Parts: sequence; structure tokens; C-alpha cells
Amino acid sequence: MTDTTSAAAPSSWSARLTPAHWRVLTAAFFGWVFDGYETYALITVIGPAMAALLPASERGHIHAAAGLAIAITLLGWAAGGTVGGIAADYIGRKRMLLISVVGYSLFTGLTAFSTSVGMLVAFRFLTGLFLGSEWSTGNSLLAETWPNEARPKGAGFLQSGFGFGAFLAAAVWYLLRPLGPDAWRAMFLVGVLPGFLVLFLRRRIDDSEAWARAVREKRWAVTENSGRLSLSARPFTLFQLFADPEGRRRTVLACLMSISTTMGWWGIATWIPGFVGGFAAHHGLHGPYWASVAGLVYTAGAVVGYLVSGFLADWMGRRRYLEHFPIRMDHIQRR
Repeated sequence: MTDTTSAAAPSSWSARLTPAHWRVLTAAFFGWVFDGYETYALITVIGPAMAALLPASERGHIHAAAGLAIAITLLGWAAGGTVGGIAADYIGRKRMLLISVVGYSLFTGLTAFSTSVGMLVAFRFLTGLFLGSEWSTGNSLLAETWPNEARPKGAGFLQSGFGFGAFLAAAVWYLLRPLGPDAWRAMFLVGVLPGFLVLFLRRRIDDSEAWARAVREKRWAVTENSGRLSLSARPFTLFQLFADPEGRRRTVLACLMSISTTMGWWGIATWIPGFVGGFAAHHGLHGPYWASVAGLVYTAGAVVGYLVSGFLADWMGRRRYLEHFPIRMDHIQRR
């Protein structure tokens, strides 16, 4: 793999990209496509799924049950991101990516056969566990292989995979919804397809050279400011991360930023289909139809935002983009 650092950036951001870089992006991108599909599939079908699984006497608790299923999925995401990130430090990014894709494909498919809310919630946690693992591993693989001048664009392309997946879920639900009350099961069966991605991943991508070189040379320093730490046995990476002052500072700040943005995304995206559907029904329109249309429009806009984010970040400056662009968008939305 090409080294990710350079004293002088080439004239074009893509000048140093090789076919190997694009294969890494393609592999991680399709992993994120199905992450997005799986995430938005849950949002779109959680209402019909709970209506089908809850006993008639408990239908009044449908919103609480739906919220529980989403919360448990996110809990699995958090646990999977942590566990998968640690495991990838020991077994490699590529191998962890393969395990993650197979895992969430399997448990997504099993979700379709749920016969109770408890079973669905359990499968959602396990699905979220592998989703979180794939999310962190695919991101690490791209960050460690793409050169610095191209990395923001690559990250934007990668993130757009989530938007494409969410759009795909909205489109599939638009087509499957008329099939009846069990159409939600078919949505999860479609989620089995990412398993075939493993056939591409096994043959077409290599592991991160940055990770492999660190393992060969037994370099376990947390950041570039930590100094060279060479030990015969690798320290437990999570403890090592928080024991290093600079690593701890960066991790805490990144977590706080991620928590705020994730809460904002879920606070909006989770309820858009239901809100629009209810609003349409209140005005005498077909609620499920307009809920699916709202999902398509929202996710299409997200794809555009993901694709341009890397270019905007380089144009404005990465820190300035993070500091100012979300605030300006929030101001526009309030107006």
C-alpha cells in the first residue's frame, strides 16, 4: 500500500491513488451500503414489525417496544465498535471486516424469522454488534491506506455508502410494502445479501500496510506524539489508549463529537417516516405511501451531503468545517 504521509501534496488529490486504494474504498463502501440498508430498514419496518409481534392486548405499547428495539440495536453498535476495533488490532482489519459482514448478514436474516418481540430484540443486538464492528473496521482500513491529501474525499465517498444503503432500504420498502403485514420480514431477508460481499473482499483487498508494519516492527505507540513504544508482547490496546494522555484526550473529544452528531441524526432520521405518514393520514392521504416517499427524499439528500462533505472539508479546512458547517445548517433549519 502507498504510504499515507507526504511532505508535499501532489497537484491533484487523486494523483497518488492506485487501483489498490480504490479496491479498499469499494470494499468498505459496499460494507457501509448494507450498514445503511440495515439501519434504515429497521427504522422503516419497526412499526409493522411490532404490530405483528405484539399481542393484541399490548398494542398500546407499540412505541415503547419500537424504541426498545432501536435502543438495543444502538447498544450493540457501541459494543461492536469497541470490541471490533480491539479485535482488528490483533487479527487485522481485513479479517475483522470479513467476520463483521458475515455476522450482520446472518443475524439480519434471522431477524426475519422472529416470533416475539424478545426474539427480535435479541437478534437486533447481535446484528448491531457486527454492524458496529464493520463500521469501525472499514473506516480504519481506508484511513490507514489512503494518502492524506485524498483521505477527506475518500471518507466522504465511504460515508455516502451509508446514504446509498438507506436510500436502497427506502426504495425496497416502497416496493415491498404492498405485500401485506409480513412484508417487514422480506426487508430483513434482503439484508442477507451482504454475505456475498465476502467473496469479493477475500480476493480483492489487502490488509492495512500501516497495521502490518506496526506488528512486524512491534511499534505500539498510540499517537505520533507518544514516542516509540517497542515491546515483545503487544499491550491491551484499550488500556494503552486511555493510559496515554494524548490518546485519551483525542479519544474523549472524538467520542463527545460523535455522541452529539449521532444523537442528532437518530433524533431526526428515526421519526421522519412515522411523522410524515401520520401527518399525511391526518389530512386524509395514504400515510404509508407518504412515509416511504419521505424516506426516499431524506436519504437522497443525505447521499448528496456525504459526497460533497470531503470536498467542502478540504475547501474550508477540516477543523473549520467541523466547527461551523453543522451550526450554519442548524440555523437554516430553525429559520
